[in-house]
Amino acid sequence: MIERKIIWSEAGLPGLVLGILCIAYFAVTSLLQLPLLTAILWVAKLFGCIFIMYLFIRKFVSIHPQEASNSDSFRFGVAVSVLSAFIYSAGYFIFLQYICPDFLSDAMNSAMQAYGSMLDSNSTEMIENMMPKLPTIGFFTNFLWCAFYGAVVSAVISRSVPSENPFKEDSK
Repeated sequence: MIERKIIWSEAGLPGLVLGILCIAYFAVTSLLQLPLLTAILWVAKLFGCIFIMYLFIRKFVSIHPQEASNSDSFRFGVAVSVLSAFIYSAGYFIFLQYICPDFLSDAMNSAMQAYGSMLDSNSTEMIENMMPKLPTIGFFTNFLWCAFYGAVVSAVISRSVPSENPFKEDSK
């Protein structure tokens, strides 16, 4: 069993890479706003992040071949997920709060024009009062979702990394 400190220290760089990859995706898709490109980039990001996570977990196991177990690779994957979720959520917050603060208000104004007639004055006022808090709400929502999603991906990948084949040394 690999120590927790080793797992978290080695998860730093992979978490940074995945977090920056997701921030780049968010920035490109929110600034360009091209539906077809957004869909293509979303698919590329989805499979790319899963593949990169797989590569990082395999590399972690290859660095610790004697002591790495499936639970260690899962714990490493979860650490990478939590760190990348934090970096992505922080980037999301900074983008909405400081870089493009009108992004959410423009989206909310469009939604209010389309559906505002269905809301009473109390609901409209409540939505308007919530607007300044949306970047913070988005930070925590994204953090929880990304960490959960990464943990599920890590659970799937860690079932096969490292291999549980007792004859793996003989098969080379």
